[in-house]
Amino acid sequence: MKTRYITVDLEIRSHKPFPFLAAFLKQQDTCCEVYPPNEHDPYWATNLSFEPLDNPNDCIEQHCQWLNAMPNKAKQEWDEIEHKCVNIGYEASSQHLAFTEFLSPSIIKRLAEFNLGLGLTLYSVNQLEFSNYE
Repeated sequence: MKTRYITVDLEIRSHKPFPFLAAFLKQQDTCCEVYPPNEHDPYWATNLSFEPLDNPNDCIEQHCQWLNAMPNKAKQEWDEIEHKCVNIGYEASSQHLAFTEFLSPSIIKRLAEFNLGLGLTLYSVNQLEFSNYE
């Protein structure tokens, strides 16, 4: 199996609750849960998986259009949140020497318009691939 794109997640972590933004996010994903701070994590947090499209550029653009429709109260909370990140997930394989994913300048600009960070997560296709490094 080769390395491939699988998902885009929206990660949000805040020092205070964001009920209006959470209500807006639940319109996109009814399974969206907001977790309060606890002994292991001092933040209010949610992680919303976007419906994946064929590539991360299209997925991010579609969801940025949706974020544009944020109501004012949700937008106010959005602007105050400390950590907002779009995280692109890939299944990673060591069978190939390299894997390249191109994110267009227009998508990077869209992320900046929403003050969104960009994260990349590589998921091992085969956990045994890592046993050689122990």
